[in-house]
Amino acid sequence: MEGQKQLNLEALIDDYFQTLNELNETQRIELIQKVWAADGIFVSPVGKAQSHQESQDLIAAFYESSPGTMVRRVGEIEILHGDYLRFGFEIIQPDGTVHMSGTDFAIIKNGKLQLVAGFFNSAPHNTTGLMQQEIINIVKQVYQAFNAGDVETWLTFFAPTFEWHAADNSPIVDRSPYRGLDAVCKEVLPRLVALFPGMQLRADEILATENK
Repeated sequence: MEGQKQLNLEALIDDYFQTLNELNETQRIELIQKVWAADGIFVSPVGKAQSHQESQDLIAAFYESSPGTMVRRVGEIEILHGDYLRFGFEIIQPDGTVHMSGTDFAIIKNGKLQLVAGFFNSAPHNTTGLMQQEIINIVKQVYQAFNAGDVETWLTFFAPTFEWHAADNSPIVDRSPYRGLDAVCKEVLPRLVALFPGMQLRADEILATENK
């Protein structure tokens, strides 16, 4: 039984890496649903995902910024108490060179991934592009939460001292700036909902520079 369980875990992790390398979005989401628990969490220096769709979006954004890149497992999978795993990975550039390497730590629940936390062991000296992509991914998640009406998640992206500055031609400019999350919740959001029922926000372009 132990040998069979190890084979099943290896197959699961191999499918996990396939999700990271699958370019067809339909096939990728099918693989994600196959290997991930519905509330599974992926976190690494390139971003965080807490649902199947967020995983799909994070992978798509990574390959949009690094076309032709692939991720592969290296070494054996170490298994602790049956459901806790550790394994190495490498990010390979289109020319076959190793861009960076790292270690994943995973928790398995009911035969699916509950958590994968990835850490880089080595990386190029210039990681600005990577950090910028992480920032862009965070901004995308901010817009997704807002458009889904998920205020609880949306608020987690902001510091308590966050300030909202309305544009000069905005109908809510009269009380701007709104200082603090409490003011945003009590004044900005209710006014926007009243003025623009069903409002959706779309970012046509997101620019990140100097890790900001």
